[in-house]
Amino acid sequence: MIDLIVCEDNDSYREKLMSLINKCILINDFDMKINFATGDPNKIIEHITTKQKEMSDSKIFFLDIVLNHEKNGLNLAANIRSQLPQAKIIFLTSYPEFSMSVFEKKIEAVDYILKDFDEEALLFRLNQCLSYCSDFFHKEWQSNDDFFSYKLFDKTFFVAIDDVICLQSSPNSHQLLLYTNNDIVEFYGTLSQCKKKFSFLFQTHRSCLVNPVKIEKIDKKRGLVLLPNNIACPISKRKINYFEKYLKERQIHALS
Repeated sequence: MIDLIVCEDNDSYREKLMSLINKCILINDFDMKINFATGDPNKIIEHITTKQKEMSDSKIFFLDIVLNHEKNGLNLAANIRSQLPQAKIIFLTSYPEFSMSVFEKKIEAVDYILKDFDEEALLFRLNQCLSYCSDFFHKEWQSNDDFFSYKLFDKTFFVAIDDVICLQSSPNSHQLLLYTNNDIVEFYGTLSQCKKKFSFLFQTHRSCLVNPVKIEKIDKKRGLVLLPNNIACPISKRKINYFEKYLKERQIHALS
């Protein structure tokens, strides 16, 4: 999932922009969502600093250059770039002369969008930007072992390994349930395929694969592995000793 963050101090334009962005996401079925929007650049910095663990590493920022604030969009972009070098930045402004300032500050930007575009032109430009960013991040994910991938219909989705809690067999034939920090997704696949493809997953039971770093506790009496978000997976008796050893080696003292 790609997180989108908007900093625009004109409330009506921010709402219009967000509406068009969501329209682009819906039309193209982009694996994206607007995570945060505000007119205060300090809140953007605070958000990406304090919410880092809850957000995707893949981020797109829409930044108004001229803000009613002591910090402008260029200063904000430089701050973002220092913290998130892989982030994509798209500037918004009513003043085309600021494009040279972007170049002079060596801020790599995907695009520079003028606010006086009519809605059709703005939608077209947003589509171009989001398509480019989507292609970029998907190529990054495909070459990166830190992501779990699955398919829905003809589209591939990626989830950071740190967000994966477990996989369970679904009641629906030939389907799996993927539990993440913030979502539950059902997709076609088998546990054996996922176990072979994603070595970070450990099989606790014939019906479950677990991300071991997410284990909070092993309930030996009930034969369950307890995970975040009140998720519990069965664990076979013959595997309890193995997981006890695994947890001890990583100094996870969570056995009941």
